[in-house]
Amino acid sequence: MAKQKQGNFYLKNQKIFMVLAGLLAVVGLLVFVIFNLQWAKISQKMGMNLEKLLIVGNKQIPNNELLNAMHLQPGDAILSINIDDIKARLELLGWVKTVAIERVLPNTLVVKLQERTPDALYEKDGKLYLMDGEGVLLAQFNPEYHDQFRPNLRVVRGVNAEKHYKTIYAVIDADPVFAQMVNAVAYISERRWDLFINYENFKVKVQLPEQVTPEMIKKLDKLIRIDNILSKKISVIDLRDDKNIILKMDDGTEHNKGLI
Repeated sequence: MAKQKQGNFYLKNQKIFMVLAGLLAVVGLLVFVIFNLQWAKISQKMGMNLEKLLIVGNKQIPNNELLNAMHLQPGDAILSINIDDIKARLELLGWVKTVAIERVLPNTLVVKLQERTPDALYEKDGKLYLMDGEGVLLAQFNPEYHDQFRPNLRVVRGVNAEKHYKTIYAVIDADPVFAQMVNAVAYISERRWDLFINYENFKVKVQLPEQVTPEMIKKLDKLIRIDNILSKKISVIDLRDDKNIILKMDDGTEHNKGLI
């Protein structure tokens, strides 16, 4: 009997606590709304309304797209503008890497953007997308981007390649000279990468192992640029064996190059 009374007591207290928590939430919301309304009134009384919006740093994203994302209107009370909310909406746009927003009283809001830089063209479902070095898709590739980006961008292929590109990008682009030779990369079986290299009119496919190190890329670079191995009519350099380099020739024969 005592245990039953004790259980009822805890149950009643739990219900009271839930009711109080709900009331506090409602009160908090009302305080927030009233606070913002007061700020709006203060702004309007002091003449601090949004009259000028300065957007800095956007080269690829047109102003109208940014304005649509910000949901701002001329005459908005500048002190009640939710900067964090605007920042979060802008960061959803593919090109946007970082956003900084500053009020310059009494009437100006400054939006500073840093856009992402395309590093590759990601091929998916027969379409090409601009992609940065972190694997973020920026926009579908179209003719207006051709002269600006296409000659310097490598092609990326493979299922979920964009999700893993950051890793291979870091290794390849650690050596800028070598990076210029890599025309395309393919993510194979969602485990490893193939590189497609073009150097002095020689083309070769390089089959990489699952774990790629900077040292491996340096040795590969030496084979190509210093040892001039591509002059021997090689179609594939197979590095998947961690002990040997296998060279596959244009005529279909294979040669063991020895230790990596």
